[in-house]
Amino acid sequence: MVPAWGGTQRLTRTVGRARALEIMLLAKKLDADEAFEAGLLTRVCEPEDLDTHVAQLASELAAKAPLAVAGILDAVVRGGPKSLEDGLLHEYAALERVMTSEDLQEGVMAFFQKRPPQFKGK
Repeated sequence: MVPAWGGTQRLTRTVGRARALEIMLLAKKLDADEAFEAGLLTRVCEPEDLDTHVAQLASELAAKAPLAVAGILDAVVRGGPKSLEDGLLHEYAALERVMTSEDLQEGVMAFFQKRPPQFKGK
Protein backbone atom coordinates (compact mmCIF):
# COMPACT_ATOMS: atom_id res chain seq x y z
CA MET A 1 0.00 0.00 0.00
CA VAL A 2 1.17 3.55 -0.69
CA PRO A 3 0.97 5.83 2.38
CA ALA A 4 -1.56 8.16 0.80
CA TRP A 5 -3.36 11.30 2.02
CA GLY A 6 -0.02 13.07 2.12
CA GLY A 7 1.82 10.36 4.05
CA THR A 8 4.70 10.12 1.60
CA GLN A 9 5.12 13.88 1.45
CA ARG A 10 4.70 14.68 5.14
CA LEU A 11 6.97 11.90 6.36
CA THR A 12 9.68 12.89 3.88
CA ARG A 13 9.52 16.52 4.99
CA THR A 14 9.67 15.51 8.65
CA VAL A 15 12.36 12.84 8.75
CA GLY A 16 14.22 13.34 5.46
CA ARG A 17 14.22 11.40 2.22
CA ALA A 18 16.47 8.48 3.17
CA ARG A 19 14.75 7.70 6.46
CA ALA A 20 11.27 8.16 4.97
CA LEU A 21 12.09 5.75 2.17
CA GLU A 22 13.41 3.19 4.64
CA ILE A 23 10.31 3.44 6.83
CA MET A 24 7.86 3.29 3.92
CA LEU A 25 9.57 0.73 1.65
CA LEU A 26 10.18 -1.67 4.53
CA ALA A 27 6.82 -0.89 6.19
CA LYS A 28 8.90 -0.34 9.29
CA LYS A 29 7.08 0.09 12.59
CA LEU A 30 8.84 2.51 14.92
CA ASP A 31 8.75 2.29 18.68
CA ALA A 32 8.51 5.50 20.70
CA ASP A 33 12.27 5.93 21.05
CA GLU A 34 12.84 5.45 17.30
CA ALA A 35 10.03 7.89 16.48
CA PHE A 36 11.57 10.42 18.87
CA GLU A 37 15.01 9.96 17.33
CA ALA A 38 13.53 10.40 13.83
CA GLY A 39 11.91 13.69 14.82
CA LEU A 40 8.33 12.43 14.73
CA LEU A 41 7.87 13.01 18.46
CA THR A 42 9.07 15.81 20.69
CA ARG A 43 8.71 13.90 23.97
CA VAL A 44 8.47 10.33 25.18
CA CYS A 45 7.02 9.34 28.54
CA GLU A 46 5.63 6.34 30.32
CA PRO A 47 1.91 5.75 29.65
CA GLU A 48 1.01 6.40 33.27
CA ASP A 49 2.70 9.82 33.08
CA LEU A 50 0.93 10.92 29.90
CA ASP A 51 -1.85 12.96 31.55
CA THR A 52 0.69 14.84 33.68
CA HIS A 53 2.86 15.63 30.66
CA VAL A 54 -0.14 16.77 28.59
CA ALA A 55 -1.42 19.00 31.40
CA GLN A 56 2.04 20.54 31.85
CA LEU A 57 2.38 21.24 28.12
CA ALA A 58 -1.13 22.72 27.95
CA SER A 59 -0.37 24.94 30.93
CA GLU A 60 2.88 26.17 29.39
CA LEU A 61 1.19 26.93 26.07
CA ALA A 62 -1.75 28.68 27.73
CA ALA A 63 0.67 31.06 29.45
CA LYS A 64 2.19 32.17 26.14
CA ALA A 65 1.06 35.14 24.07
CA PRO A 66 -1.86 33.84 21.99
CA LEU A 67 -1.17 36.06 18.98
CA ALA A 68 2.45 34.92 18.87
CA VAL A 69 1.41 31.25 19.21
CA ALA A 70 -1.15 31.67 16.42
CA GLY A 71 1.40 33.44 14.24
CA ILE A 72 4.00 30.73 14.73
CA LEU A 73 1.45 28.03 13.93
CA ASP A 74 0.34 29.85 10.79
CA ALA A 75 3.89 30.45 9.59
CA VAL A 76 4.95 26.84 10.17
CA VAL A 77 1.78 24.92 9.29
CA ARG A 78 0.47 27.02 6.41
CA GLY A 79 3.66 28.73 5.26
CA GLY A 80 6.08 25.86 5.78
CA PRO A 81 4.99 23.67 2.87
CA LYS A 82 5.14 26.61 0.47
CA SER A 83 8.17 28.16 -1.19
CA LEU A 84 10.59 30.02 1.07
CA GLU A 85 9.32 33.32 -0.31
CA ASP A 86 5.67 32.47 0.43
CA GLY A 87 6.60 31.06 3.84
CA LEU A 88 8.39 34.29 4.69
CA LEU A 89 5.26 36.24 3.73
CA HIS A 90 3.27 34.20 6.29
CA GLU A 91 5.99 34.89 8.85
CA TYR A 92 6.02 38.62 8.12
CA ALA A 93 2.22 38.84 8.36
CA ALA A 94 2.34 37.11 11.75
CA LEU A 95 5.08 39.44 12.94
CA GLU A 96 3.10 42.46 11.77
CA ARG A 97 0.02 41.31 13.74
CA VAL A 98 2.10 40.86 16.91
CA MET A 99 4.09 44.07 16.55
CA THR A 100 0.91 46.17 16.52
CA SER A 101 -0.79 44.33 19.40
CA GLU A 102 -1.58 45.24 22.97
CA ASP A 103 0.04 41.93 23.94
CA LEU A 104 3.41 43.17 22.70
CA GLN A 105 3.12 46.21 24.92
CA GLU A 106 2.10 44.00 27.84
CA GLY A 107 5.04 41.67 27.24
CA VAL A 108 7.53 44.54 27.18
CA MET A 109 6.04 46.14 30.30
CA ALA A 110 6.01 42.82 32.15
CA PHE A 111 9.64 42.26 31.22
CA PHE A 112 10.74 45.64 32.57
CA GLN A 113 8.56 45.30 35.66
CA LYS A 114 9.92 41.78 36.24
CA ARG A 115 6.47 40.20 36.44
CA PRO A 116 4.64 37.51 34.47
CA PRO A 117 2.75 38.96 31.49
CA GLN A 118 -1.03 38.88 31.33
CA PHE A 119 -1.75 38.36 27.63
CA LYS A 120 -5.26 39.00 26.27
CA GLY A 121 -4.88 38.05 22.63
CA LYS A 122 -5.36 41.65 21.51
